[in-house]
Amino acid sequence: MYINFWYPVARSQDLGRTPLKVRILAHDLVAFRDQAGHAAVLSDTCAHRGASLSAGKCKEDGTVQCPYHGWRFDARGVCTRIPSIGSKTRPPPRARVDAYPVEERYGIVFAFLGDLPEASRPPIMAVNERNAYIASQDIRVMNTVQPRLTPPSRTKELMMPADKCILQYRDKLDEFRRQGWKLDMPAVQAARARGDTIFAIPCPARRVTRAWVLDEAPRLAPASSETSAVLQVAG
Repeated sequence: MYINFWYPVARSQDLGRTPLKVRILAHDLVAFRDQAGHAAVLSDTCAHRGASLSAGKCKEDGTVQCPYHGWRFDARGVCTRIPSIGSKTRPPPRARVDAYPVEERYGIVFAFLGDLPEASRPPIMAVNERNAYIASQDIRVMNTVQPRLTPPSRTKELMMPADKCILQYRDKLDEFRRQGWKLDMPAVQAARARGDTIFAIPCPARRVTRAWVLDEAPRLAPASSETSAVLQVAG
């Protein structure tokens, strides 16, 4: 599982003024629309006591309100109101959650789950009706494919010229691994099982400020170019 890519969060028609909980990359997110109808996607863990923002409600000021103590977060992930300190007191800088860039295309709400600046982000892949139909067929077939994981060497599959796009996709994943963008899923799952730590996928704002409560999701060390080269030669 990799960060710094666009992921589909929900169908546009299904997202309204009621917070929607979504789990992507083993992390919980909350999606909602502000008062202008713009989609927003945030980390679902309140910076106060860890309550689920998706269990709260959308307010008239375009924020999502935590159900536990009423903290409100806007589409930027910034806390705009803490009832216990009064309406005239400004929330502290660390009162914020990760907020992810959002785009709506093809009737789908996409969120960029990562911290790359806008100029460095990859584009959203084109989607059409034929692609969606083929994808649904592939999902049914892939449920019974063995082995379930990509073999460590390309000699373990017999690829044809028409499979070039698959190899290009795997090359891209190798590039992501070299960048250090692959999540350490055993560490994420172990923390969730213990119940004492919740991580957040880093958002672009983490490159601007260190004022955060949740730690970034752990990632595997960047793979060396030598390792990738061995896999290429083996194929």
